[in-house]
Amino acid sequence: MLLCLGPLLQTDLRCDYDGSVTCSDASETGGAAAQSVRLSWSGRSLVGSLQSSWMRPIEYPFLIISIFNGVGGAFRLYDVLGVQPLGRISVEISKDANRVTRCTWPGVEELLDIEELTKQDVQRWANMYPRALEVHLWAGFPCVHLSRVRAYRQNLQGQGSRLFWKLLEVLQWVQEVFAGHAAVRFCIENVASMDEAARKEISSHLDVQPVKLDPSDTLPFNRPRLAWCSETLYEMEELSLWTEGDYIRAYVENGSVETKQWIRPGWSWPGGDTGECKLPTFMKSMVRDRPPPHPAGLSKSSLGAQHRWRTDQFRGKVFDAPLGCAA
Repeated sequence: MLLCLGPLLQTDLRCDYDGSVTCSDASETGGAAAQSVRLSWSGRSLVGSLQSSWMRPIEYPFLIISIFNGVGGAFRLYDVLGVQPLGRISVEISKDANRVTRCTWPGVEELLDIEELTKQDVQRWANMYPRALEVHLWAGFPCVHLSRVRAYRQNLQGQGSRLFWKLLEVLQWVQEVFAGHAAVRFCIENVASMDEAARKEISSHLDVQPVKLDPSDTLPFNRPRLAWCSETLYEMEELSLWTEGDYIRAYVENGSVETKQWIRPGWSWPGGDTGECKLPTFMKSMVRDRPPPHPAGLSKSSLGAQHRWRTDQFRGKVFDAPLGCAA
């Protein structure tokens, strides 16, 4: 009884909730403090949806495994669909990305380096979720040596992109361990600009014909990708499929965002409003002391674009500003 009553020496169970929330920044070079006394409209909307029984997600007995998880894009997909899985497993080496995932889905199991995964880890997942009827494995492995913007690329033998072989091994473990009590479905994606030989090699090992998708069908930017999905994709309203060589091109119609939904206040993009101009694929911003060998887009860009690229420490690829973009 003394042990049970011990917490009451430090706690008053009759206390009310404080109406304000405070936060502070314990930085070594400075500090700040803030206080909040009420929820914003977005906060009230979220609380209302969480408390509403008819808006709760539908629970379904499947397990999500997201390899090269990033900030949890695969997990977010199920939130949008309103589906609650049995569990979420993330494999991601970036600590910053894991922090985002952890805050958004507190129950996620985190693993860091895919190269340290073993078959015992997969067996442990099966023991943790014995009631899973399906396993959904998502993975977008690094395109470092697959992207066409990389000079002297080594494809699936290059640093980063060679992790495809480890991914393939993990997928085979999952299929073997979960065989008999759970259907394993997978979707693996990478950049569409890879060499034809690399694309065919991936397809042969996964035994799947890839699907090429590009958000530029309806959105104002280009990002062509290839997806190897174990599930068959069918044509439907606003989705058409065309065979192009050894892959299928999926074209999406309708659905878009207005420029004012994402552009900074005070900026304008007349070319984008017409729908005739698309932003180039976003690239990682890397500061360099000298230009990389054979920079992508250099031969097609104007002298002005080349000058901006050089004065910006050779970041990314070279391209002219999209038509009509001005502050």
